[in-house]
Amino acid sequence: MIEPRKSEGLFDMSDILPTSLSLAGKPGAALAKLVKKDHYIDGLDQTSFLLAKNGESNRRSILYFWNDKLSAARIDEFKAFNLVQLPFSLTRNGNHGGFTGTVAETAGGTVFNLYADPQEENSIAIRHIPMSIPLLAELERYQAVLKKYPPQKQIGFE
Repeated sequence: MIEPRKSEGLFDMSDILPTSLSLAGKPGAALAKLVKKDHYIDGLDQTSFLLAKNGESNRRSILYFWNDKLSAARIDEFKAFNLVQLPFSLTRNGNHGGFTGTVAETAGGTVFNLYADPQEENSIAIRHIPMSIPLLAELERYQAVLKKYPPQKQIGFE
């Protein structure tokens, strides 16, 4: 049913549940009836993205987490961090077969263009302030979701 093609559209693992249920005949409101009211479904139904000949993604952003903490948001090719991993903070080479560094909050101006800099080595926040605004707004929006629907902690670092 899904024809092979390349797309720059965003798709998140959380989209699998609503997309699969939609394909099985339980879209939207039918999906909501299957989930407890105190559970938040942050996936999107991507059926049209997958099945249409040149379908567009229904997702405008991707969120990233460091364990149970919101770490970054991506919109299009831009990604902003509010929490980062610093692998060299405790040891010089920073690579011992596992994470041995620290996790730290950013000063709010850490934005990367993933198309031009996929290794995320040079922040372009000061040159792309207009893009920083929706990225930081997306981080704030999801922080509000997390307050209303706190994650069930599996692993944390407090």
